[in-house]
Amino acid sequence: MIKKENEEMNEKDGDFAKGCLIGIGLSIPVWAFVIWVLFKLF
Repeated sequence: MIKKENEEMNEKDGDFAKGCLIGIGLSIPVWAFVIWVLFKLF
């Protein structure tokens, strides 16, 4: 019983880490674009 719960928790942690990596990966081009636009304006 306890072992099964631990496995489920590990899967959730893995999904959370993947979600963070995907979120960071998607936000980098957005920030690069924002910074580029700011440099163009000023």
